[in-house]
Amino acid sequence: MIKRLRDKGTDLYKWLESRASGIALLVFFGCVVYWMLLSQNLVNSYDGLWHNSSYFAAGWERSIGRWFWPYLDKLRFGVVSYPLNSIITLVLDAVAIHLMADLFTVKSKKLIFLMGALFIASPLTCDVLSYSYMSPTFGVAFLLSVYAAYCIIKIVHPLAAILVGSILIALDMGCYQAYLGVTCVILLFFYCKKILKGIDIKEAGIYAGKTVGSVVLGGYL
Repeated sequence: MIKRLRDKGTDLYKWLESRASGIALLVFFGCVVYWMLLSQNLVNSYDGLWHNSSYFAAGWERSIGRWFWPYLDKLRFGVVSYPLNSIITLVLDAVAIHLMADLFTVKSKKLIFLMGALFIASPLTCDVLSYSYMSPTFGVAFLLSVYAAYCIIKIVHPLAAILVGSILIALDMGCYQAYLGVTCVILLFFYCKKILKGIDIKEAGIYAGKTVGSVVLGGYL
């Protein structure tokens, strides 16, 4: 068991090491695109104005199902710093984008950068970063939602895939429930890809079972 965990840790380190330059490039691109926001500490005219130095999610967030959010705030000591929180979010987004590229076997570094650049420069990311006090939580939710789909697809044993996928979905929804849609869209696109390549009925049934089981159990958790 310890050896397996050590091997997994080694594999993760090698994966991050091999993609470090691509992740760093996307983060740098994000900093350039949002330089005005980062340098001037610009936030939106809603929640961003009220939480500008420190914030700890608590009872209200738990009451609406975002139970994992308070723990993430504690991990970063409730610090609300637009540059710091934005860079954390951009790093998490860049890792998630490279994970998606692996899932869909995109090997071209230029294409991966283009994928990431289009996502980072989108109005969605700008909106996320404008909520500085919670933008890292959005980043964690995005990464977990992508990783949930990755595990559901990659883990061969159906029960293991459902168990791991459902836990990741529960954590993802514990940050922000809307990111469940990311997992569902990735699973749907991958299913479409398999159909175009000619998936057999048995494999299609197993895939559908893993997908539905993970989402239902994750939502229940």
